[in-house]
Amino acid sequence: MSIRFLKAILIFLSLSFFSCMSDIELSNISGEISIDPTLVMPMGSVTVNLGDVIAANDSDKILSTDLAEITYQRVDSMIFSYPKIDIAGNIPVVTKSIALLPSSPFYPVPVPANTTLPSVTIHQNFDLGINGAGAKERIDSIKVSKAVLSVRVSTNVANLDPSKLKVTVTFGNGKLRKLDGTPSVLIVQPTGFNTPEQSAIQNFIIDVSGGISSIPLKIDLEAQTGSSPILLNQNSKLDIEFSFNKLDWQVLYGQFDMSSLATSVQEIPVGLNTNILNGAFKFSNPQINISAISNVGMKMGFKLDYFKSRSNVSSIYAHFDGKETLTQDFATRPLIPGQTVNVDFKTFDRMWGETDKLFEIMPTFFEFKATPFVDIADQTPSYLTPDGQIKVYLKTTIPMQFNAGSYYQYADTITNLFDPSSKILGDDVLNKVEKATFVFTILNNLPVKSILAFRFLDAEGTEVKMSDSFNKKYEIAAGKVSMKGKIIPGTEPQQLTISVTRDELLQIKKANNLEFQVRVEGADVDSKIFFSTSNSLNLKLGLLVKTKLDR
Repeated sequence: MSIRFLKAILIFLSLSFFSCMSDIELSNISGEISIDPTLVMPMGSVTVNLGDVIAANDSDKILSTDLAEITYQRVDSMIFSYPKIDIAGNIPVVTKSIALLPSSPFYPVPVPANTTLPSVTIHQNFDLGINGAGAKERIDSIKVSKAVLSVRVSTNVANLDPSKLKVTVTFGNGKLRKLDGTPSVLIVQPTGFNTPEQSAIQNFIIDVSGGISSIPLKIDLEAQTGSSPILLNQNSKLDIEFSFNKLDWQVLYGQFDMSSLATSVQEIPVGLNTNILNGAFKFSNPQINISAISNVGMKMGFKLDYFKSRSNVSSIYAHFDGKETLTQDFATRPLIPGQTVNVDFKTFDRMWGETDKLFEIMPTFFEFKATPFVDIADQTPSYLTPDGQIKVYLKTTIPMQFNAGSYYQYADTITNLFDPSSKILGDDVLNKVEKATFVFTILNNLPVKSILAFRFLDAEGTEVKMSDSFNKKYEIAAGKVSMKGKIIPGTEPQQLTISVTRDELLQIKKANNLEFQVRVEGADVDSKIFFSTSNSLNLKLGLLVKTKLDR
């Protein structure tokens, strides 16, 4: 979206001069010209209201017209997310071999069918892949909504029936606790060897306080021969493999390195029209509001390393009391998962941030770098959730108020302009012409003046030579404007008259197109400009002809 409304004003200021055919008001025209009514040729009449122009051109709906004031508004957001932590992916696979060696001086040892083997108990630490040596972060506990433990049993004993095996896994020392108080015990009865058996555990906490990286397991094995006898020797064994296929954690408690949230730069498209190159737009007081919402369970702050506007060729930095950097703390922190806290930066404006200077280059982007940090003085236990993030909002508000020195130049061509004139001004009429005058009656309730220059072109694009009066620039004065740049009610209509001779009318008959240039600017070099939806322009144009009357 560009500031189309401004461009549209310029187009209307130009095109309106030769608009659709309508009645012409003659009440303010001098009576010295004797007119045959049939020779009065209305060229057009138009009323342009800035509110209507905005409605027709602001298709992206980013121009606000609250209380008649026109304001460009844009809201953007960006997210500083903590890197995803894949607990399950960091847990290594644990394999434990259990010897089925019988006490016998001779091997192999036959074991009859339907015989219960001596039970075996072993202890094993289950490495969770966290809190390693030199780690910058520390996890104290993990709240888990669901985990899937995979257990795969294999053996080198022929004819051993897997259905007669029972593996009981107990998490020792209360390091894995169910939230509902039920025992943290898993019982696995294989349906076959070398086939992973999936066991789900829901709603529990893993306690790894003190910086430990593993939790203890107690594994009890009960086995019985099936309907066939087996032979055991000194190498007979069962291999049990443990792995977490899934671990959906809800909250991590501990200490975390928030520098992982930082990004190099953030770019926000400004959305102003960078194609308007032939002009200068000095916004009086652009405003930028930055706010942030955090659900990270620690007291945070932001360092704004810099904030700048950037075009294709240059950059301009915001300054805060002479510095480019700015620090802003969150006043508090979320106390429990699910809570959020907000922070608002002080509004950037022409005083705090020098925002008027940011727009001296008609920027394509805002660019900034913000580094999150943790308040190290806050000793409250920290936590993270999987969606842990700081969401930053940037709202740009630009009142359509321009400092002195703002202007815009627009050039274009209107085609097929004088076809109606050619039909009306036939040779029989032109032979009687003594004097002709173009009369513009203008009521300008815009807070800008317009400087109009134009020339006529024939069908081949060659200039139709006219008198010097057609090569001059014609000024349409601004309406009455206050010191703040606002229109004062009571503006009087203006008249612009351009006299043409009979020979010039003959030349005008050759013109197909009108090439024009309009420059709009403040009423004078010291004037501000303040657009509002009530601003309007009313223009009436006619060609008055004085002829010799037949006797």
